[in-house]
Amino acid sequence: SVETGAATVPIDKPPSTSPVTDCVWQQRLGDLQFELAADDPHFAAPAEQAYRRALAAASGCLPSADEIRLAAWLGAVDLRAGRWKDALALLDRALSGDGGGGDLATLTNRAIALEALRSRAAAAAAWDRVAVKAAGTPLGQKALEHRERNQSMHKTAVEGGVAVVEFSNVPSPLPGMKPRP
Repeated sequence: SVETGAATVPIDKPPSTSPVTDCVWQQRLGDLQFELAADDPHFAAPAEQAYRRALAAASGCLPSADEIRLAAWLGAVDLRAGRWKDALALLDRALSGDGGGGDLATLTNRAIALEALRSRAAAAAAWDRVAVKAAGTPLGQKALEHRERNQSMHKTAVEGGVAVVEFSNVPSPLPGMKPRP
């Protein structure tokens, strides 16, 4: 602890004798910095950077569960920042790695990204998947409403009409987040 003169200092690069691959090192570094960010928020950005470096490694470098977790988390970060295309790519990566089952939060974030990108048909299908997985819950009901709205907007766009999206109505991926206009 700091009181006794000891502090945790993250090491960005693995020692040359480390048996741990660089991608796993970066993932563990991100995990450490994420934990440290709970007490000192300046570790949040380095955690995100380490996770991005971990995902930049060749496919198969990270254990599948870790790759899915990091891709889903970074997808939510990008979604929150309004980087819709980047978010969608990461969320698709997370979903493709889990055998198609789909974590409900990741599926929901993907539907939000598609809706923000105005990809109406794909958004409607994504919201349908959320509605099925969350059937009987308030999220399931909201997903049905979003599916219907996107289907209607897609139909209008296909028929030559103009569809306008009010971004303040796009649901936030996490509590307290506001989509970027």
